[in-house]
Amino acid sequence: MRLKTRKARVRLVVRVVVGVVVFVLAWYGVGRATSPWRVVRVMDGGVGFEGASDTSLDADGLLRVVTYNIAHGRGTGDSNWTDSDTRGQRLRDIAGLLREMDADVVVLNEVDFCSVWSGHENQAALIAAEAGYRYRVELSNIDMSVPFASYRFGNVILSRHPIRGAEVIGLPGYSWWETLLGGKKRAVVCEIELAGGEFIQVVGVHFDTRGDEDIRVRSARAVIEAISGSDLPTVIAGDLNSTLTGLPRAQVDSQGWTGVDVFVEEGGFVGRVYGSEIAKTFPSWEPNRTIDWVLVGFEMDLIRVEVGDSDLSDHLPVVADVVR
Repeated sequence: MRLKTRKARVRLVVRVVVGVVVFVLAWYGVGRATSPWRVVRVMDGGVGFEGASDTSLDADGLLRVVTYNIAHGRGTGDSNWTDSDTRGQRLRDIAGLLREMDADVVVLNEVDFCSVWSGHENQAALIAAEAGYRYRVELSNIDMSVPFASYRFGNVILSRHPIRGAEVIGLPGYSWWETLLGGKKRAVVCEIELAGGEFIQVVGVHFDTRGDEDIRVRSARAVIEAISGSDLPTVIAGDLNSTLTGLPRAQVDSQGWTGVDVFVEEGGFVGRVYGSEIAKTFPSWEPNRTIDWVLVGFEMDLIRVEVGDSDLSDHLPVVADVVR
């Protein structure tokens, strides 16, 4: 009798465990199956958006662009799980820094959209509200979830001016199974309507840091191909994990190219003021390489590029002034 009771308990435990596993896998599977519908979102804070700026471009047509990899709000730490008590303040400090920089357009990398390791905070919404950007684009690179835990993060474009649609640019994945199970690095392109009804095209990018330079070279060519059909003035900004040939720590592919080389040589983009030095952007506490870039097409003139000084991330922000 006792043996039968013991077996019944074992069967019950097995059924419960199997049921829990099936439930978790089903939750995860549904999330991954529906993730394509959440890849890119265009957001408008509304007319009453607190802190929204209606600032028009100045008479010289100056446009200020900032790019900043905010490292999920973890600062210079190694993990998202540590220092949670100060993460909220750090995000507000990042927003304050952006407000001081007074940019028209901001491209952010490594931004969490309600991920468990950052307290389920939509960091894009918080920063946009605190910094005074009414319009934004959210692009999810990684999107997966199980009960009570989700991991969604990617790139963000903030704008003072209306964003008229956004499209995903597919980039080469690091591995097929990783892409299937969680996602991959992507780029996003959107059109922004400036004062007077003029439009520009902004591309927010974050290239994979893993693998050799070949994946970044192929990613740059994918971006160029995706935007080649547009005749709008174009800005490309973000963490490219790549630099120009000849700069410190530059890696090249088998043909001697880097990802940034492709943008400059094949795409005709410019990433520095003529004759100026190129400041290093990573790591923030002792920069030794330039991997964060604001690149402008031939339709624009780049008149100033500066690297900010901040310990709010392991990257430093880049500020660029552009004249159309």
